Amino acid sequence: MFHPWARRIIEHCLAGGMAGPALGATGANLLHGGTEIPAETLEHWLEQALSAPQPPLPTASGPAYQAPLPGSGDALTAQIAPLLIDHPGDQGWAMAQTAGAARLWPHVASSERDEFRARLLDALFANANYWKDHPATLTREQLRIWNRQLPTMYLSEAHDISELARLPTAPGAKEAFLVVAAHLGNDQAALTHILGTLAAQTAVIGDDSGMAAHALIGTAWFHDHLPAVPPEVIATLLAQVAHQIWWAARHPRSKATSRITAARGARESIHQPASWWAAIGRHPAAPGHAALIAAVALRARTRSISPEDAAALAATFTG
Repeated sequence: MFHPWARRIIEHCLAGGMAGPALGATGANLLHGGTEIPAETLEHWLEQALSAPQPPLPTASGPAYQAPLPGSGDALTAQIAPLLIDHPGDQGWAMAQTAGAARLWPHVASSERDEFRARLLDALFANANYWKDHPATLTREQLRIWNRQLPTMYLSEAHDISELARLPTAPGAKEAFLVVAAHLGNDQAALTHILGTLAAQTAVIGDDSGMAAHALIGTAWFHDHLPAVPPEVIATLLAQVAHQIWWAARHPRSKATSRITAARGARESIHQPASWWAAIGRHPAAPGHAALIAAVALRARTRSISPEDAAALAATFTG
């Protein structure tokens, strides 16, 4: 992460809190260096994100605010992750916010860390309150009930990972849980990546809530921090994200993205990457943080843009 930009983002967060613009700015920084995206496009995204209006977030207090300060970004992730599953909201967004803060953490001065973590917690709790009791969220209590109701020997049976493709079309929330339940305790890194792929495909279909794009971003950003978090916490978080993807797929936009437009964007991203990113930088929607962090998610997932990921990115501009 480019330190001068990281310091600007940190100062922005300390002054105004953490919301979408701060997340978008972090995304621009994560793309700095070693990318075909033009430097002027990245700097444009950073400036637009930092200058975007940011609604004030309510401040709070409690045990989470008084916990010992972590010594590393991974330790911060491990400390925050259990709070996410206990306070579900837009879990993809929360995962991305947490992972972004973890990337910034080494650049936060010791005297700033208590306040920086407090602003992160404010944002996460505000997210949970906004989505409280929404059908797109799934609580730990509901997951426990469904887990107890699993058929005998279900988790010990062999399950092909390809069956995860049925997640978006499952007829109900419990059925969607059954699709992922057998995979939650296995290769969690692979499951995280597959959920990101399903989120990308759902984003192409379109989702007014933004939850599909956020699930893509969250799984991409959080992937590198999986080893720092207990497997049982990751399992619950991935089950909640899977539910979010299922819900988004059940509520597509009335005007879905043109498959032709998405496919054209996918081709251009592969054969003419420099002009593709330059065109995105000039697009009227580029100042919006959603498109930027989606681009970051795609970059983090593949290190180069795959066809379905490029289609998902195109969807954020043309839907």
